[in-house]
Amino acid sequence: MKRKQLKKLVIVAIAFVILILAMDKIAMPFYVNSVKSVKMPNLIGKKLEDAKRIIDSLNLKLESITERPDTRFPAGYVIIQNPRPGMRVKEGRRVYFVVSSGEEKVEVPSLIGKSIREAKLTLEKFGLRLGDVEYDFSTDFPEGAIFSQSIPEKAKVSIGTPVSVVVSLGDAEGKTQVPNLIGIPLSKVERILNEAGLNIGKIVYEPNPTVLPNTVIEQFPRPGSFVAKGSTVDVFVAKEFSETQKQNY
Repeated sequence: MKRKQLKKLVIVAIAFVILILAMDKIAMPFYVNSVKSVKMPNLIGKKLEDAKRIIDSLNLKLESITERPDTRFPAGYVIIQNPRPGMRVKEGRRVYFVVSSGEEKVEVPSLIGKSIREAKLTLEKFGLRLGDVEYDFSTDFPEGAIFSQSIPEKAKVSIGTPVSVVVSLGDAEGKTQVPNLIGIPLSKVERILNEAGLNIGKIVYEPNPTVLPNTVIEQFPRPGSFVAKGSTVDVFVAKEFSETQKQNY
């Protein structure tokens, strides 16, 4: 009795294996081959609406759409597709898109009240950079503090955008602008400084064969700087070359 039951179990097992092999080798290939296949088109760089129409025309199924920033394509354009372009796929295959959300934007931080150094470090943290730096008088901000910026706080801009600033020179009262003395004969320097409310400071003579002797070749503070009235300005003046210096020059 037990032998008959064992024999039946063996026969059932063999039949099951044969069925599985038949499904794998005959039924499944027949089913797969009976489903029409299509070549996956290249949809990268196409508008999402156009890509959808192409997918529908090929009897494919758009499964999901995700977004991410991209510098190559504007918002709403396909940047990644799965399956990849050129692949043979069956009708009804699921398709996945990644779509550009446009170039990544960052918020501009507030630079008001910061020094130039602080502003530069702050901008770098946001992926931005310091643009032009101008100077002007302000009664509300101390000297060296930024009181104006070219792009307002919280505005969204592209990474790498320059932000220009205006830095306070402090209160204009009691200050004057340093005149340009370079190229001026020393004999006229004191008069020019006095007219600006300034005084001549150190006079340093340096050999210079390119300009006439007693001509200002450099100054400190630099031309255009704003200083307190009564401040001194040091000048560097050309002196005549000796014969030995001329020979060695």
